[in-house]
Amino acid sequence: MCVKQSPKKLQADGIKLDFANWSKIATTYGFEEFKDVSVTGLSTSKALLKVVDILRDGNPVIAKINNTDDHWVVITSYSGNTTEISASQFTCADPWTGKPVDLNNATNYKGIYVLKYLYPQNK
Repeated sequence: MCVKQSPKKLQADGIKLDFANWSKIATTYGFEEFKDVSVTGLSTSKALLKVVDILRDGNPVIAKINNTDDHWVVITSYSGNTTEISASQFTCADPWTGKPVDLNNATNYKGIYVLKYLYPQNK
């Protein structure tokens, strides 16, 4: 099962963007657990390419976007090409603001430090 939902759709389905309840997201869309994706030592552009791969499989990406505090966002979509990839090409739900924003405008965005995603049940 794929989420492929915009932040507006997440909100319409009762998901609050100001505080992510991962259990509710999982059960609402038929997911069961997290998978971690290693980005240690990768440049930001290579980490963003990993995000594209996960999104193409239909999974939203939960990303830690700085190395000084625990600020995470849910990256829900990507537009553009992968030749000149940048954070401005991604849309995310930022729990700090409770609004969908471009990744480069997310609160305290510094880069991608940790990636996680929920994977579908029975996969």
